[in-house]
Parts: sequence; structure tokens; C-alpha cells
Amino acid sequence: MEEKNDLTIKEKDTTTLSQLTYDLARFPTKETIKMMTFLLEKVIKVNDRIHQQQQTHNNNNENNDDDRHDINSSTTSSSHHHRPHHHHKRTTCFHARSIPNISIYAYLSRILKYCPCANECFLATLVYFDRMSKATDTRPTAAIRIDSYNIHRLIISGVMVSSKLYSDVFFTNTRYAKVKVKKKKKNEA
Repeated sequence: MEEKNDLTIKEKDTTTLSQLTYDLARFPTKETIKMMTFLLEKVIKVNDRIHQQQQTHNNNNENNDDDRHDINSSTTSSSHHHRPHHHHKRTTCFHARSIPNISIYAYLSRILKYCPCANECFLATLVYFDRMSKATDTRPTAAIRIDSYNIHRLIISGVMVSSKLYSDVFFTNTRYAKVKVKKKKKNEA
């Protein structure tokens, strides 16, 4: 009797799984954006934490090096040599000076509103991110860490490139540039 119930459950599971499909053409783009946001927020959270840990580690090492340098310089020489601080901060042209105030979901929605495109463009952007974030044999240190400082610029660049590749109708670079995050003025709350 139990075997029959197990088979029935397995049959139902198989039927349910076969019914779960993602129809790229018919799936609402707003829902695709929600899923994309969820994924990107997880990636950013992890990468921000890794960056913060590395920065703390680097700062601790610099402080220890400065202490050793001060001890050595006071005993060996009266002249004071300044060592340049070695920051292992890998920034790119996509890195902002500060983290934008707009959420990823709001930014993706803004892009969709002012530069409408299909699901293919948003999903292709995720593929671009995956490829950019991986080191290769020919570029062992060229991987980009996607974090809070660069995600917005990477998103607009990725959507712009993918829409030109996948869409029959796309916008000018100037139009995409106008989607950018507007900074709050001092008088605004």
C-alpha cells in the first residue's frame, strides 16, 4: 500500500516539474526583474562582505607594517621616510565613489520604463556578469568583483549592449545615459 502512495507522489512530482517552465517570451518582464534583483542582491551582499574583510585585513597589515617601520626608522636613521600605502583596491571605470541611493529593483524598473527591452536583454546581462566575474587562463586576475559600488553602472552597460544585440529596436547611448541615477540635492529630503 505504501509503495502505491510513493509512486503516486513521484508521478505528481514529475508532472509538477514538467509543468514548471519559464517561457521567456510570455513571462512578465517585471517578474524577471524581481528574480534578477534577488540574485544580484545576494551576489552583492557576499562580495561586499568579502571586500570589507579584505580591507580590514589590509588595514591591520598596514598598521603593523607602520609600527615596525617606526621602530626600525628610529633605531637606524634620523630621517623619516614615507612609504606609500599599498591599497589593494581593484577599481574599474564602473566603480562609483559612493553607493547609489536607488535599489537594484528600482533601477531595473527605471531602465524598463525609459528604455523598454525584453527579458532576453536582462537575462543576457546576467550572463555578461557571470563571464566578467570569472578569471580565465589568459586573464587570471582580470575578474571583476560585482559589488554595491559598480552594480548600477554594470547593469545599465549590460542592458545597453544586450538590447543592441537582441532587440530589433534599441535606443541611443545618450538615452541610456539619461536613465542614470540622479543625485539628491542638498535641499531635497
